[in-house]
Amino acid sequence: MAKSTGKVLTDLAGDLLGSGKVDLDTILDTAGGLLGGGLGKKSYPVLSAANWNKLIARFRSNVPANIHKRWLADALDISQSTAESSVLPALKEMGIVTRDEKSTKLAESLGNDSSYRSAVGKILKAEYPEDLLALDYTSKTGQSKIQSWFKRASGESDSKAKSMASLYLLLRKEYDREGAGPEAVSATVSAKRSGAVSVTLKLDFTSKSAAETFVNSLADLTQQLSSKISKL
Repeated sequence: MAKSTGKVLTDLAGDLLGSGKVDLDTILDTAGGLLGGGLGKKSYPVLSAANWNKLIARFRSNVPANIHKRWLADALDISQSTAESSVLPALKEMGIVTRDEKSTKLAESLGNDSSYRSAVGKILKAEYPEDLLALDYTSKTGQSKIQSWFKRASGESDSKAKSMASLYLLLRKEYDREGAGPEAVSATVSAKRSGAVSVTLKLDFTSKSAAETFVNSLADLTQQLSSKISKL
């Protein structure tokens, strides 16, 4: 499964700040290496509607601190092997469970009636690009186009693409169920088209001098970028 955006950003920031150097070529080289040579996401989570509904029902009762294969097997009435091979990877990909199998704030939000819809929206915006979110999903024709989109984007079989599309459609319907409208998620998501990535970073500095150093580095980066653009 593709490395998550959050993990890529963490690794990229560590590499750049660790080197004490922020320049355009370094950013592009580092990002390309961390993403395996491409900025397009090629894998999407798979989880059945039955397992999603059972999971949310258990979250409404209690969100455990640890979500591992034994807990999932009991909560979803599935085997531990299925929980480990199929369910846990999907939950980690969606940000519901951490890499070390701890529940996240997103899991807590999913278990609360008042924040459930917002949490689903966060998953949609984090996992799926705008061109997909903009597609109509309310008709059979639209759903067929969505399944074809997953097949093209993932390179997976018809069966796997259908499973990816099923979870996506479930999440869209859950989000829009209370009157947001089909375009609501698409209107608020950052663009992710043909290799472009839009991100927001919050940076904390240990001192004013460290912040000034970073700002100066960004100024240098801006000059480099302007120079490259002028040569296009």
